[in-house]
Amino acid sequence: MKKIHSLLVYIPSLFILLFSLFPIYWMLVTSLRNPIEIFSPSIIVLNPTLENYIGVITQTHYLTTLFYRQLFNTIIIALGSTILALLVSTTCSYAIARINFIGNRIVQRMAIFTYIIPYSFLAIPFFRMMVYYGLINSYMSVIIAVTTFTSPFCIWVLSEHFREIPIEILEAALIDGVSKAQAFVRIMLPLSTSMLAALATYVFLFAWNELLYVLILTSGAEMFTLPLGLMWFLASDTIPWGLLMAESTIYSIPPIIFYYATRKYMVKGLLSGAIKR
Repeated sequence: MKKIHSLLVYIPSLFILLFSLFPIYWMLVTSLRNPIEIFSPSIIVLNPTLENYIGVITQTHYLTTLFYRQLFNTIIIALGSTILALLVSTTCSYAIARINFIGNRIVQRMAIFTYIIPYSFLAIPFFRMMVYYGLINSYMSVIIAVTTFTSPFCIWVLSEHFREIPIEILEAALIDGVSKAQAFVRIMLPLSTSMLAALATYVFLFAWNELLYVLILTSGAEMFTLPLGLMWFLASDTIPWGLLMAESTIYSIPPIIFYYATRKYMVKGLLSGAIKR
């Protein structure tokens, strides 16, 4: 009976795992095919080649001529959004958690309620606002957009986390002559490293994959990011599937590196508060 129960659990899990990983496998397989075998129904590569990766790295195809520029733009937007979102969310959530004012709980709940409105509905108002402030076609416009849509979740999570940190620790620091700002930087933030790493990963991946607001707020190929650059492959008359899959594979590497660099802290952050004390 125990074996049957295990089979009923493992077989569906294995099927779901294979179903989820197959698109990634097919992307890798297609990126290693030559143009002759690109439409081969075989699930294995008979004559693997790195021709597509070389084409992306050397920028020989007209669709890959701005690959490094697009990669640079994506990294700048992702890192800038991560830094700004954490800066905004940590200060705001600390104020909600540790400063007593009327309606602080309401402010915290209102932050998460902002997700009721789909972020695509705000595209036109956001575009007009960026035009008004003269930020259109700049990194900052996209960074502000990503920060706007990721900060509410970060504020909601961090405010609960800051409330879980014993107030006695903060009071002891204040008695020792540390200012509130110093206590925040020297005590609260170091105690929140795991949570900040988890939220940084969330914001980074959100910004890395952002497409809509990059398309709306920027103009000109020089400001394209990799998601937008990959989209233009599909707009060409003949789609170079090998190059598209090769660039997609390269595009997926930095988020994986970022994830594994913060994995240890991210797991701790996600489990923070799971056990009620």
